Amino acid sequence: MRQIICWFLLFSGAEILRAQGFSPVQDAGPTVPQILEKVTAALGGREKAGTLTSLHMSGSLELVNVALQGTVEIVYQAPDRRSLRWTLPGLGVIRNACDGRQGWSEALLGGRMPVTGERLQGMQRRARLLQVFQLSQLYPRLTLLESERLADRDCWIILAEPPAGRAERWYFETSSGLPRRVDCYAEDGLPLEIEMEDYREVGGMRFPFLVRQFTPVYHIVMRFHTIRPNLPADTSSSAGP
Repeated sequence: MRQIICWFLLFSGAEILRAQGFSPVQDAGPTVPQILEKVTAALGGREKAGTLTSLHMSGSLELVNVALQGTVEIVYQAPDRRSLRWTLPGLGVIRNACDGRQGWSEALLGGRMPVTGERLQGMQRRARLLQVFQLSQLYPRLTLLESERLADRDCWIILAEPPAGRAERWYFETSSGLPRRVDCYAEDGLPLEIEMEDYREVGGMRFPFLVRQFTPVYHIVMRFHTIRPNLPADTSSSAGP
């Protein structure tokens, strides 16, 4: 009887995942901790990551669906401060920032507005310096789904469920361990797909110099020209609130 109950619970759990569009892995393969260790090593390792106190990223910005171009600046400060600035010549500046506790956003034609609720929780997670190194701490439940092929790459997919709010999907290339895509939600609540390409080594770690963002409303391409770690505080906070 006990064995029958166990099989029923396993079957029911799998059916619930399938009903929600998720397919748990059936065959023996790497575990979630093993995958995350490979990801950590691919990006430079925990020892090198532990020396990172800030990250300053700057480059060009393209809003593909409306044919606009500008510049982008993103600043991270350990452990959980992040600010983003999009500058569109002739139009103005779009900004958002999180200090680890509070978050706000500023649109082209509107004033500064606070970010609250589930959107703030997502912003707080993305504000973490090297968020991918902290998945086990930020998401209490990590489930390995069936692998998929993105373009010409086979990827592991990890379903990451936060303490509250909607789950995210993280895609990691099986051959290299590099993060390739994240399916999550933007600060405005829209479904957001983030793709990462053109990884290069900076200070012993690897960062994506090409990032694409897709929502039902916009398609953005960010090409970073410089990524600089551990700048002095007065310089690395230049894009801050």
